[in-house]
Amino acid sequence: MFEKGIARKIGGILMVCAVAVSMLLAAPMVAHAEEADVTAGDFTFKLYLDTDTAGSIWLTGYNGTAEEVTLPTSVTYNGVTYDLRNSSTSYEGVVGDKLFEGNTTVKKIIVPNGYEGISQEAFYGCANLTEIVLGDTIEYVSGKAFSACPNLKTYRIGSKDWTCGSGDGDPGIGEDASGALYSGVTVYLKEDGKVDAYLKGVNAASTSGTLTLVYSDDPAPEANANNPIATTDPAKQMGEDGTPCGKGASFAAADKALVSLKGETDAKGTVFSLLQARAGKVTKTSVQLKWKSVSGAKKYVVYGNKCGKTKYVKLTTTTKKALTFKKIKSAKVKKGTYYKFVVVALDKNNTVVCTSKTVHVATKGGKVGNDKAITTSAKKGAVSVKKGRTVKLTTKPVPASKKLTVKRHRQTSFESSNRKVATVTSKGVIKGVKKGTCYVYAYTQNGIFKKVKVTVK
Repeated sequence: MFEKGIARKIGGILMVCAVAVSMLLAAPMVAHAEEADVTAGDFTFKLYLDTDTAGSIWLTGYNGTAEEVTLPTSVTYNGVTYDLRNSSTSYEGVVGDKLFEGNTTVKKIIVPNGYEGISQEAFYGCANLTEIVLGDTIEYVSGKAFSACPNLKTYRIGSKDWTCGSGDGDPGIGEDASGALYSGVTVYLKEDGKVDAYLKGVNAASTSGTLTLVYSDDPAPEANANNPIATTDPAKQMGEDGTPCGKGASFAAADKALVSLKGETDAKGTVFSLLQARAGKVTKTSVQLKWKSVSGAKKYVVYGNKCGKTKYVKLTTTTKKALTFKKIKSAKVKKGTYYKFVVVALDKNNTVVCTSKTVHVATKGGKVGNDKAITTSAKKGAVSVKKGRTVKLTTKPVPASKKLTVKRHRQTSFESSNRKVATVTSKGVIKGVKKGTCYVYAYTQNGIFKKVKVTVK
């Protein structure tokens, strides 16, 4: 990074650049119509979509091992392709913070036309990087983007007028971590633009050598490369927690997991507290299922079948919050029989918002029944625990009828609303993690529950 005295020699360029870049970098902080995390190929993306034809595509991660990397110019998500080079749309491509920081494999990187910004330290410390090509659509480059790359001796810059630097310092073209210039660095660029003026200022201020500037009308022809990348198989798009039924998973992944699930085990990634799925009115020939509305959900998909070793089948898709089932697939609901149900909440793009725990409920007219309530040892519905200590929450389900047997497909279960404050085991042991409050839900197999306030001191 340049010292203050050196920066003053460059003039007011960096100050202007800092303001411009700070405004650009603030863009993802505003509200967007839709935001999504996507994994495709060797990259992870953050999509900020304002309309069907406008938004930002940020590269946030790279896990590849190639020596030469061309950044993708389009990505397909939920069947829609977002193309940075489509003139009829305005999708802005951004190389995210520290995207390649510390990479020791890559030797050449091409940032093709379609990308407008390079965030701070995007290529910082790439030990074996020797050449970088920047397309002519680049509008800004942030602090230390190229610093500490000892073998990066060739820059090909297509844009004539991108701004450079930010509040964190200059972009570090040809610089080591201290701001001194490496020897033998050549920059191919267009003459008489902001980039040219900036690099001439760098040379004028340097006490450790200079950059070789080579002018050309087309210094970065490889930036015209087109590198579309499709997302992975939608059925493999896991949620933020790495499970097929967790938030952010594709519907295809959740559907595949549920229809292949046998027995009474809850699917991975399912939660109780959000949907609070539960049994409603039950008769000899029908079962009502209820659940709560979930923020961001546009529709709900319900799965079900008889309890036991049977697999789930998809029953219906609805916008309602309660449904009564008289048939499961083509078979009529039978009396005195246990059925199981799962609800998946989906957003407008068929992405999972959350998936409910399994609801097990018996119809009337047989020898088995359901719970009508659950009691806990929490006085006035609250418990307190010191940080690092534990407290046991005991519970007791109350059957609706003493004459009927409640067959336990699942014992009373527990869930914390905030595991960063307190955790709870399958036996109801609550542990304080940090000071604050949260809730622990104790719920029965048919969805009857108690909500207990937990205060960690």
